Amino acid sequence: MLRFAPPFETALDAAGVTLPGAKLYFYTTGTTTPAATYSNTGLSVANANPVVADSGGRFSDIFLNPATIYKATLKTAADLTIWSADPINSAALATADLAGLVKAASLSNNGADLQAIMDKLAGTVNAASISNTVSDQQAITDKLDFLASGTGAVTRSLGAKLRDVVSIKDFGAACDGTTDDTAAWNAALATGRDISFPASQSRITGKLSYSSTWGQRIIGEGNYTSIFVIDSGFNLAATAVIQFGGTGQQLVGIGVSCAQTSTAVRANLRQYPWIVRSNAHPSTTIRDVWINASWNGILLEGNCGQSMLEHIRIGGFNIDIYIDGALDTVRLDHYHSWPFDFPGDANLMSVYEDGTRVALTVGRCDDLCAGSILSYHGKVQFGDLGSGVPFGTIARLGLDGKTARIEMSGGRVTLASAYGSGGDLVDYKIRVSGNSALTIAAFWTLVIGPTTPDSWVSVIGAQAHLAIGEWWCEFQGDARIATVDTSGYLTILGGTFVQLDATARTQPVVHQISGRLAMTGCRLVALGGGSGNFVFITVDDKHVVTGNDFGGFGLAAPGDNTLGCYGPNTGLPAAAAGAIDYGYVKRRHFTGSLSGGGAATIAHAVTNLHTRMVDIIAVYVGGSGERIPMTVASVDSTNITLSGGGASAVYHVWVSHG
Repeated sequence: MLRFAPPFETALDAAGVTLPGAKLYFYTTGTTTPAATYSNTGLSVANANPVVADSGGRFSDIFLNPATIYKATLKTAADLTIWSADPINSAALATADLAGLVKAASLSNNGADLQAIMDKLAGTVNAASISNTVSDQQAITDKLDFLASGTGAVTRSLGAKLRDVVSIKDFGAACDGTTDDTAAWNAALATGRDISFPASQSRITGKLSYSSTWGQRIIGEGNYTSIFVIDSGFNLAATAVIQFGGTGQQLVGIGVSCAQTSTAVRANLRQYPWIVRSNAHPSTTIRDVWINASWNGILLEGNCGQSMLEHIRIGGFNIDIYIDGALDTVRLDHYHSWPFDFPGDANLMSVYEDGTRVALTVGRCDDLCAGSILSYHGKVQFGDLGSGVPFGTIARLGLDGKTARIEMSGGRVTLASAYGSGGDLVDYKIRVSGNSALTIAAFWTLVIGPTTPDSWVSVIGAQAHLAIGEWWCEFQGDARIATVDTSGYLTILGGTFVQLDATARTQPVVHQISGRLAMTGCRLVALGGGSGNFVFITVDDKHVVTGNDFGGFGLAAPGDNTLGCYGPNTGLPAAAAGAIDYGYVKRRHFTGSLSGGGAATIAHAVTNLHTRMVDIIAVYVGGSGERIPMTVASVDSTNITLSGGGASAVYHVWVSHG
């Protein structure tokens, strides 16, 4: 038996108005002879003929006799004909309904079975035979209903439901890691629809181009499961592997694995094009993407403002991420630059660690908002790449390995926190030059390296500014840690420098060659002893070196230190004969009356004042209360001698000393 489904879902008139009390008549096909229908599946309880609809135009259960071929006619309550359908049911399935057919142990994929299904669905496809074609099979799915679970769900065709998602396999991609799927990908992308990339490996040999449709996406099942395979067959002349084509487009949950030949020579690597490229397309999103053994990684050029790069892992040999031209915010979060799948290859690792590769380079970006970045043996660069300079903040930056470093030649960038580790000090961690300002709120470094004239942190050039707060630096060996040169500006606030060994230093820890140094609240802790200078001032300028604990190491400054402020500081070694002690500066005031000859001898009671004195001023009070300078005739270990005052006048003497 079959449950009867009207050809039209509800009883409506020509104007689309519901027909309460509508009448559904059943006849034997081709006649006006009434034919019975039933209200139960056992066909034992006959319906009235006609079957009358309720007030909503709906009919109760109607079951048909498989042995009968029907004609159905719908009329209004006043017996005006609305429609008539003939035939209904099919002799070809007189002994089996659709459910029984589908549940059969096997269903052959032939025209007869497909024809039977079509006839059962609506009785409207009645060709003598039905071919096994995509259009015929699509017609079948379009006849089947789909209803999602949940309140408010509406009925749709199964075909429409299946076409909601476009899989790359719908366009013939083999996704076996060997067959070239390039054409399939470009055909799928040309539709402008989102493309689903199931868990598999898809080999491509040329550029994949998104359409110009806003918001188009490639969506994989994860960056270790949906993987593009790039090998020696790829067209190296292509401008990209994956090229965005419009605003708001996305690449989500995919991996890209590039084949490389084991070589220790950088020039012999396969120099693949940019893996992902966006040219002046705002709001690009790249999320949960892994790129391995590439030459270049992700390129955002032109106005790619409002773009977001999130959960990105790249192990490339040249440039991993390049951003330039953004006129709005670019967000970069949870980015890991690391050699993911080739650390066991000594040749490739030697190239990876040669100090050439770049983890991140940023030119114009009107608001870089970044966090949780780790660079392993890769540079992080900020400067003018042709469109302007960057401005922004980075919440957390890790510089791991001796060639991981910051190079800043332009812009304004703030690091909320950063760390740097590595060995050989020839490989600096931070170099700031040009018209730029870099601020690091909290910085931790571990420096273990040989004697070298270079410095781990250096500021070079007029208008180059570097400010570091809460710097914890552990180091060993005779190496400079921070240097300011060529009219730069270096500020260190609250730094702790820990000397791990007992090296007798020939290099200062902090060295002002030229430019200006401000250093306050810092201390040196010499765990292993050692000796030398904590700070070396080469050229007197408006420096501020105060409130520091030198831990027994020295402060070397020029003798004519009239411009800077070099104290008070603690922990300085005892000053040698003729040297200046830049420890605490104390001020003392003496007053009394001059002799009749305008002179005085003052017992100052300051031990070795004559060797510790920084400055002395003497005046006497004139008849109108004015202060008139006097001559300090001498200062020795006991007395201060004055002359040139007014007879019996009151004198005042101020002495500054260490």
